Amino acid sequence: MFPPPLKMERTINDFLEGDEIPADQSGPLPPIPEWINWEKYKKGKEFFERYSCAILLSNFISLMLIYMSPMHMYPMRVTGQVDSPEKSARRYLFTAVHVKRWYQGDIFNPQDRAHASLVQVRRMHSHIMSKVNTPGGKKVYLSQCDMAFTQALFMGLVTMYPEKMGVPYYTKTDLEGFIHFWRVIGYMLNIDDKYNICSNGYDGAIQSGHVLIDNFARKMMRNLPEEFDESSQIFIQGFQQRSRRVNRNSILKFLYYVLGEQFPFKMSLSEWMGYFFLRFLLRYGMRFQYLRLRCNKLTLRILDFCEGKYADEICRSPLLSSDTSESCSKIVKYS
Repeated sequence: MFPPPLKMERTINDFLEGDEIPADQSGPLPPIPEWINWEKYKKGKEFFERYSCAILLSNFISLMLIYMSPMHMYPMRVTGQVDSPEKSARRYLFTAVHVKRWYQGDIFNPQDRAHASLVQVRRMHSHIMSKVNTPGGKKVYLSQCDMAFTQALFMGLVTMYPEKMGVPYYTKTDLEGFIHFWRVIGYMLNIDDKYNICSNGYDGAIQSGHVLIDNFARKMMRNLPEEFDESSQIFIQGFQQRSRRVNRNSILKFLYYVLGEQFPFKMSLSEWMGYFFLRFLLRYGMRFQYLRLRCNKLTLRILDFCEGKYADEICRSPLLSSDTSESCSKIVKYS
């Protein structure tokens, strides 16, 4: 049966109701949802192919909000995912590889690497939940509310601020397809439709995204936690080992610019140059098809390289059981 009609305009209290409800991902993947619109779903995947660089870069920029969020950082610290620059950088790269697989593969085909990726991510989430959630604990980590906020970080900036985020040419149909794709991904990760920010289509996703950004992101940006400076620098150092051009303040300043917030840090000349380059590239450079296609190709080639280089490591995650790692390796090898 189709789910009952949902509340179109959500408030922060609607999401906070899910703060004590775990997004349990311990079972098998759910069946294909009856409400799926295959045309919109395909449109969402095509939208990624057109703007893959901008979308993946927006995910990277949005990650700064994770480092501002104690509710998201605590599980990563407990499981040792962010205690060194290399681990922190690889965690993002592996996440980007998983997301790329979802966009490019068939998540409903058990023989496809996208399907194996979803199974793997669900089991990692389940393992983390077993480590950090205790009976009678004050906080439920990876709750429905937590997952809704995370979902907003993966698709929210692109849908709410497309021009600023490097998407100059789009239609409402494009964004509806992108939002529908993320509704499906949220469903596959056991986000209940009540908390899935994409479950009410375009208007509902934009409204829900603003609710979460205004009530979580903006408040954190205005009152940064003490540990943010150290943890975010560790993350960026992992990428500086690969490219000296990456610096935290340029990326952070761009995030504050997108959301219209006052930036709290002083910046050096090189940091200002990095910020203006990023702003020019996404706001104006992506208008040129040649540059956009080159950036897309380069971004995907980097992730393809990481996927090939770290394939066994991705599948041998210490958070996974040996049977999951083995099945993942076989699918990656032969797909």
